[in-house]
Amino acid sequence: MNQRLSHGDGPYWHGDLPRLGAPAGWFLLSIQATLIVALGVAYMFHDAAIYGLAGWVGCLLVSLPLVSKRGYPILSPWTLVAISFYLSYGIRGTLMTLGVDGTRSLQSLYFLGNGEDYFAHPFMLILLSVGLFTFGYLLGDRIKPSKIPTILTGTFTPGRVTLTVIACAGIGFLSFVAFAEATGGVSLAQLSAKRTLVGGLDPSASYASHGEYRFLNSLSSVALWLQLAHYAQARRRVALFNARGIWILVLLLNACLLPIIASTRADIAFIVLTGVAVCWCLGRESIHWSTAVGWVAIALGIIAAMTTLRGAQRTDISGADVSFGAFVDAFILTRTFGDMPSTAHIISAAPERLPYENGSTIAAWLLAPVPRALWPEKPVISAGPEIAAVIYGNDRTGVPPGMFGESYWNFGMAGLLAIPLLCGLAMALAYNGIAQRATSNPGAAIVISAVVLRVGVDLTSNGVGYAAYQVVSMLVLLLPVLWFTQVRHDPAP
Repeated sequence: MNQRLSHGDGPYWHGDLPRLGAPAGWFLLSIQATLIVALGVAYMFHDAAIYGLAGWVGCLLVSLPLVSKRGYPILSPWTLVAISFYLSYGIRGTLMTLGVDGTRSLQSLYFLGNGEDYFAHPFMLILLSVGLFTFGYLLGDRIKPSKIPTILTGTFTPGRVTLTVIACAGIGFLSFVAFAEATGGVSLAQLSAKRTLVGGLDPSASYASHGEYRFLNSLSSVALWLQLAHYAQARRRVALFNARGIWILVLLLNACLLPIIASTRADIAFIVLTGVAVCWCLGRESIHWSTAVGWVAIALGIIAAMTTLRGAQRTDISGADVSFGAFVDAFILTRTFGDMPSTAHIISAAPERLPYENGSTIAAWLLAPVPRALWPEKPVISAGPEIAAVIYGNDRTGVPPGMFGESYWNFGMAGLLAIPLLCGLAMALAYNGIAQRATSNPGAAIVISAVVLRVGVDLTSNGVGYAAYQVVSMLVLLLPVLWFTQVRHDPAP
């Protein structure tokens, strides 16, 4: 199922990244098609089957790139798109059809007192948009990429890598300390309780998110990825309990400190998955599979514990739960990854309760770098608080609109059709432009893992402006680091 194809078997711009063979892709599609047929029959007798039916149709649409005759490159941004759809559209939709409640009821999370007929028309519009998103990606995948930037074709110098890792880890830790002090200190009884997010729609009633400290703290993640890339390129074996493995674990925990106390679960998953992807690009043989599984298990355990502490508004770490139910609440029965009901609510609310924004929720992210400490009246950047207030009647948290909801909210049907198509096209072009070097150059491996891979999930889970902001902010951190650590540049093809 997992294979490496030579350049003669596919376009050279995919390089030698590991691929999924077409038979495995067809197998996944056949499973989804079977579920669609079964749920289609069920829908004739039970209206509630619409949630699972629409969800798995969405999964089938985003699975189409997996059946390419050339082999599907697994380390692609579309992989995370597909996984997020399987969780939030397919499995979540099936649980909604079955009426399975989690810590919170399906009514309070998704339905809001509405019946199946309410969702039918918005679901059809969403699936149309999902199809265009997929078509845009497939179209971009056929276009020959432009020349790769020179900064992504260099090689590491060990001495500079070591110096940079220590410096980035140190700056990241100091930023964590500054963040903790700005939010009242750190207490073991308040792990995952400091959610310094903007609350409500009134900027004057909000408290600072301390974005400058969060931004600088991202250097601790850069230190982790840089060290992993150096070990992988040098073919130095990393195990859980050898000296290199322990050093990696220290860097990992350092990178997770701020996300833990700030209760940003997605950041922890992103840090770990990016590290695994970097190793997979440059040399899987240097990282034993059990080591990667150990890192992922640590991250999942932390995320599940954070979910129970956050959901119950607990401040005692003894209340943390890492059971199977906690994992379901963290990844399935939640509003993360951009679920269909939330998007349907946005479509139904616009433009009466949610007036068309004409691009303002996307352009607002241009103001994000300005610290609220310097501009106390800075408008609320994220659209999540408005969605939470208008749709869910919640004025203390946010529900991101996702690309499909934000597209309709800003430009109506024109946005729902055009924006996902263009985003899919741009994502494929960006990926193809870097993939050709990701298996041989550490800079390209880090950029494709830390920047490109997450774009699809950021789009579908949060929105267009947020995804663009994350790309730019991460490149601002990475490019100077790569410029300093690379002293020789190979000519780009």
